[in-house]
Amino acid sequence: MKRIKSSSAALVLLMSTIGMAGAQTPAPGNAVVARLGEVTVGQEEIAKLLQSLPEAERAAVKADRATLDGWLRQRLLSEAVLRDARAKGWADRADARPRSTPPRARSPRAS
Repeated sequence: MKRIKSSSAALVLLMSTIGMAGAQTPAPGNAVVARLGEVTVGQEEIAKLLQSLPEAERAAVKADRATLDGWLRQRLLSEAVLRDARAKGWADRADARPRSTPPRARSPRAS
């Protein structure tokens, strides 16, 4: 199995936490970098991503095109799945809502 570089993992984690709002129709003048159906990622989103990374990680991502390609694929697919779930009303389904978990039992302290 191929090991994921720390910069790759940081990139995926960073973009996953930023949210899904960016992968929408880019504004005029914002070149589309990747597209999956109606979902697009614009040049501005990529620029913001790179600016948010520390210099060392930014250089590593720029040097490894596969990392950026992988992120783009993940980003497009995540947004497409989110849009599909919203269109099908999954948020309104009781069986799709997060379940509350019971509180964890305290473990006895070692003396």
